[in-house]
Amino acid sequence: MRPHVATYQPARPTPANDGNVTTGVPGLDGILGGGVVRGSTTTLVGPSDVGKTLFDLKFLQASVERNEKCLYFGLYESPERLMVKAQSVGIDLRDALKDGRLVIDWHPAVELAIDELAVELLQMAEHTKAPRLLVDGIDGFRQSASRVERIGLFLNALSHRLRDAGVTTILTKELPLYGEALQPSTLHASDDDREHRPAALCGS
Repeated sequence: MRPHVATYQPARPTPANDGNVTTGVPGLDGILGGGVVRGSTTTLVGPSDVGKTLFDLKFLQASVERNEKCLYFGLYESPERLMVKAQSVGIDLRDALKDGRLVIDWHPAVELAIDELAVELLQMAEHTKAPRLLVDGIDGFRQSASRVERIGLFLNALSHRLRDAGVTTILTKELPLYGEALQPSTLHASDDDREHRPAALCGS
């Protein structure tokens, strides 16, 4: 029987929200009142080349600089390519990768079925006990889905499982470069108790 995200139960209980987690982008933290809510799941949405990767690297850097373990679950960027991109913008994550503050789990989207990817993600989060998680990008789940219409319910179930595990999660989602409306990158709180408008990333 294949694993299923809806039936996976994390070992760690949901902790009480005890403040915010910095995104690594001071201007955005200010808009969000200090960062994203600890234990929440937030989705970063935007087309290519608008700063999503830079945001991802800033989030990872902020984590390791605070000696908080962070799990990077990649469906596109290989570990080697991620390190090269980090160095190109002056962010050195190599020591953090060596000493375990940063854990990279890379799965090309075509390798596994959608629920197998999700359970692998949840098991890695549980195994590493990382309080921060970056998933790049959730479009890979869609590519691995046998039924695309299920993706909304799937992502909702995955978000709840991560929240139950007490993990502060950033998900990235690619938008088409040319569509009905071209928008800058926006940050959406998926299960944040606060209400706020999406915050545009200005590259600062």
